Amino acid sequence: MSDATNQTKTWYERYPERYLQGRNPYFLDEQLKTFAGYFNDEHPSNGKILDIGAAGGLRYPALKQFLPDCNYESCDIAQSFVAIARATYPYLQHYESNVADWETMPRGPYHGILCLSVLQHVAENEIQYAASNMFQLLVPRGLALVSLPTSHIAGYKDDTRHFTILSNTEQRKLLELAGFKIRVRDQTKGFKSADVWNLYLVQKPN
Repeated sequence: MSDATNQTKTWYERYPERYLQGRNPYFLDEQLKTFAGYFNDEHPSNGKILDIGAAGGLRYPALKQFLPDCNYESCDIAQSFVAIARATYPYLQHYESNVADWETMPRGPYHGILCLSVLQHVAENEIQYAASNMFQLLVPRGLALVSLPTSHIAGYKDDTRHFTILSNTEQRKLLELAGFKIRVRDQTKGFKSADVWNLYLVQKPN
């Protein structure tokens, strides 16, 4: 595990409740609805979806609005978030995993992936591995919803998390080099900051 990744993991292990306090699970409803629409056109209603960096299953209630029969699994680099997910949703599968380390990831394969507010915490020299690992986890025509910030305005005074900020061009290159086809690109502001985020709905070709 890189120093950058360990910095982020250590912060989330220490402050999971602080991070989750006041966060709205339905913040990205519009984007999840779009993801669900494409998903229903391509995959069975009970298809498998992996939520990477799930933060205790934060977005699971929102996803279930649109894909009520999906087979949801989650993973997170922080054991603290995995413990919250297991306590909250004990009937689902939850894993402690590092998206940049293939050996730690659940094997799937998956019909869909959520990777929201995750890749910016991956070190510059590992972020392409992370995107490629997501690609490898998907079935042909599998879909992923990925968010990446275009800036970082410090939110917590004691924030030791790593941030990799990529330009719009670098973000597209990251996803396309992994093998993805970009189907939709949207933008939104951060939940607790004025940062602008790009949201990509991407697909693995046949």
